[in-house]
Amino acid sequence: MVSDKGLVKTEFDFGWKKWDKVPEIAKLLLEHQKGDVLDVGCATCQLCSFLREHGWRGRYHGIDARRYEGYGYPEDIDLIIGDALKVQFPEVDTVVLYDILEHVDDPVALLRKSLGAAKKNVLIAIPLRNEEMWRYGVVETHQLDRTHMHCGFSKEEALRMVELAGGKISVSKDMGRATAIVGVNLWNGRLPKKIFYLMDKVFSSKTYYWGLWCEVVRA
Repeated sequence: MVSDKGLVKTEFDFGWKKWDKVPEIAKLLLEHQKGDVLDVGCATCQLCSFLREHGWRGRYHGIDARRYEGYGYPEDIDLIIGDALKVQFPEVDTVVLYDILEHVDDPVALLRKSLGAAKKNVLIAIPLRNEEMWRYGVVETHQLDRTHMHCGFSKEEALRMVELAGGKISVSKDMGRATAIVGVNLWNGRLPKKIFYLMDKVFSSKTYYWGLWCEVVRA
């Protein structure tokens, strides 16, 4: 009997293990961190490397479900392997929840736990859910990640989540402005240029943001 093990790819890398370019949320961490940092869902700890390259000298703690082989990790870090909802959080100045709340069954519980460990603030980044854009054929990266428990958040859901966790949003920023032509480009080369030009005129007027960044403090 022929085994089908390995026939279908089950693990995908969307760029979070190794950056091609520094994301804006890393720069926002540099701007809004208050000292020692706990990075929940730290992957290969590239946030730590970025901070240190820019003169940051705080203590870095990272939590992830596993250590990724074949990737270099910064030296002198406190790497905790385990379930973020089960392991003990060290007390720090800033807790980072970048692209992690959509991965857990209970994002409110994780945010509440983070607010309890953070002396100053919690920084979050989440994918926004753009259902209107889906109707135009726009496929967002987070829709393809099979490890996501939630298909993005609306702004109203994000606000409610923060309130239920006992926090309040002090600063927020829409991230990644794009147009619906991102999805239409999938058809480029398969349609006559005249038709594609007309579609471009229609779809390029439809804009959306793929993510939301927030600084959260205790209410």
